[in-house]
Amino acid sequence: SDDQRHQVASFILPKDVQTRVCCIDGAKEMYFRPEGHNLILVGCGVGAKHVDPDQYNEGIDEAHIEFTAERISARIPKMIEGQSQGGWAGFYDMTPDEKCLLGELPIQGLYINAGHSGTGFKTGPAAGLCLAELICDGAAKTVDIAPLHWARFAQGKKYYGAHPYSTSWHTGHTEKAKR
Repeated sequence: SDDQRHQVASFILPKDVQTRVCCIDGAKEMYFRPEGHNLILVGCGVGAKHVDPDQYNEGIDEAHIEFTAERISARIPKMIEGQSQGGWAGFYDMTPDEKCLLGELPIQGLYINAGHSGTGFKTGPAAGLCLAELICDGAAKTVDIAPLHWARFAQGKKYYGAHPYSTSWHTGHTEKAKR
């Protein structure tokens, strides 16, 4: 896996800025989303790689707040007036293909739904539904989750979807259209 320290900045929305959208902005290599009624959370840049999850700084670096303020202001110019509320750093544990792990483990009745690392807020409901179908009905019916099985890496089978992002903002690499 590719362990990363990922920093997230929080800003107060200026009075004349209203945004209620969640957005992954590949062109600016960032994402942003509302938090409560007057904050926006912004994550951008590749995190520090190969961090020790038991010993790392959970705070945000001042230089990263400035970097993030410049990025969000390039997309929403009035955000230059947004006041920083600090931020934090979290831990991304990325699989080699940046896709989650879904399915039954080698212990009968034990299932995994993990490794979403930042994308779970969008894919979580569908992943949960498919896992429930697998557990209750013996197979996922809504979407075929077989390509996301935990053993794919041991089999040399990274998963690449039919419609990948042009560039991963985590790695800076373009996905190869192969399976």
